[in-house]
Formats: sequence, structure tokens, C-alpha cells
Amino acid sequence: MNKKQLGILALLVSALCWGPGPIVSKLALTEIPQFSLGFLRGVVAGVLVIILFSRKGYLRMDRKDLPLFLLAGLFGSVFNLGFFFYGIQFTSAMSAQAVFTTAPLLNTIFSFLILKERIKLVRVGGVLLGMAGAIVIALRTFFETGSLETGNITGNAFVFLAAISWVGFIITSKKLSKRGYHPITITSHSLIISMFGFLPLAVL
Repeated sequence: MNKKQLGILALLVSALCWGPGPIVSKLALTEIPQFSLGFLRGVVAGVLVIILFSRKGYLRMDRKDLPLFLLAGLFGSVFNLGFFFYGIQFTSAMSAQAVFTTAPLLNTIFSFLILKERIKLVRVGGVLLGMAGAIVIALRTFFETGSLETGNITGNAFVFLAAISWVGFIITSKKLSKRGYHPITITSHSLIISMFGFLPLAVL
């Protein structure tokens, strides 16, 4: 199995793991405030990556790359989860999942605009089709009843902001990868930054 096939397999496994995410998040948020949940996630994940990877050298980075790591951490863990945890309280798990599927579509667009990556016609068709499907599901209430429920629209809007934040993390991660950093290094620092990013919000 070559690197491309391994990458596709990893993405499929990631998608399967993320599938129950909105449901689990809604259940957890009935017991734990959103920012406290984000902080607890950051603490557990941050401590684990420090224990598992610090001795192997994965946490090393060049000081000049600190701003990019901070940006990746804010986009990938703080803004992404903050918007998602807030938004999912006002919408259904299915709608949230549908709206978040715009992330790979947005990634294709922003990668073209920012990183100058080429887009094939087949990918453009997939982007348009996926975006249309996400919009239909996000506005399902409107199409069924002809009226808009403010809660659903508000929730879906914040989930969409979470998707945009995730795209920001992906693009920033690509820039760090081009500088020679391992995915474990990028993800580990993102999780550690989330721990400190959610701390003041959890205390307030």
C-alpha cells in the first residue's frame, strides 16, 4: 500500500470516528458547559500527547514557526470546537453533521485561493454538488414547512463557522508540513494550545 492509499485509508477511518461526534457532543453538553468541555478535552488530549510524544522529539519546533503553530491551534481546536459546541446546542446532530461536511469543500476552494493548488473539473463538480446537499439539509425545516426556525439557522451558522475554522487549520497545517513538521507534531501542539485557549473561557 503506497502513501496515497494510506492517506485515503486514514481519512476514511477519521470520517468514521468523527461520525458519532455531533451526537456525543450534544449529550455531553447537557451535563457540561461548552467551554468547560473544550477545556477538559484539551487537558486530557494535551497530557496524553505530552506523555506519548515528548520523549520521541515530536514536540520540538523552531521558535520562528511559533506564530504558525499558534494559528493552527486556535483554528483547529479553539475556534473550531468553540463554534461547534455552541452551534450544536441550537440545531440537530444531523444538520450539524451535514453543515460540517462543507469543510472539505471549503478546503478545496481556499487551498486554490491561498495555496494555489490546482482544482480538477471533477473536483469542482463534487464541490458544487456537496455544497448544494449541505444547504438543502441545513435548511430542511424551511423546505418542509416554509418557515425558518431561528434556532436551527443560528446553530447551523455557528457550525459553519466551525467548518471554516477547521479549513484554517488544514491550510496552516499544510504550510507547517512544507517546513518539515510531522503531522503528530502539528496535531500535538494544536491540542496543547487548546488547553490554554479554553482555560480563561472555562473560568469566566
